[in-house]
Amino acid sequence: MKNLPVYGWIKMSFGTKVDFEKKSNKDRDWEIFRKLRKKSQSSLKQAHWDYLNNLFLEDDNNNKRLWRYLKGTRKDSCCVSTLVADGKIGTDPSTKAEMLNRQFSSVFTRENQSTPYIMNQSPYPEMPAIHVSNGVFKLLNQLNQHKANGPDNIPAVFLKLCASELAKMLTFIIQQSLGKQTLP
Repeated sequence: MKNLPVYGWIKMSFGTKVDFEKKSNKDRDWEIFRKLRKKSQSSLKQAHWDYLNNLFLEDDNNNKRLWRYLKGTRKDSCCVSTLVADGKIGTDPSTKAEMLNRQFSSVFTRENQSTPYIMNQSPYPEMPAIHVSNGVFKLLNQLNQHKANGPDNIPAVFLKLCASELAKMLTFIIQQSLGKQTLP
């Protein structure tokens, strides 16, 4: 098996058992592959339990490896610990992202939309028009679609897919806002 991850319970001989590549679409080859995959998964589980049993059977004075293993199992891949919101426990990354999104959305101020904020007349001369169309399109395309939604609950994947259409409208809104010196 190529690029085998390094764990304490994986032996080097394990890699040779799983070294099978799918080179054809024949049913017989797929059946062989499934059997090998099942066998490798079961032998990996067995090796993991053997490793844990050895950790528990070690001398009580030298159980540093056991505590290192236990500490490593507590860590989450996204670096956010378990969250509790509304009496519900969130352990998987998508649930945590939703909980954090609701929390961050709740702290934003809801402004009165009936009377928009109007800026006072500026003592400075009017600045020339700023053309931001390429920049808006570029920023929309650079959005990470795997991130959580913002307070507007619009998914980044939607913004990214519709970037060419949205860039024109957003550019118009930004130009009007800068030209009229008001916030939308």
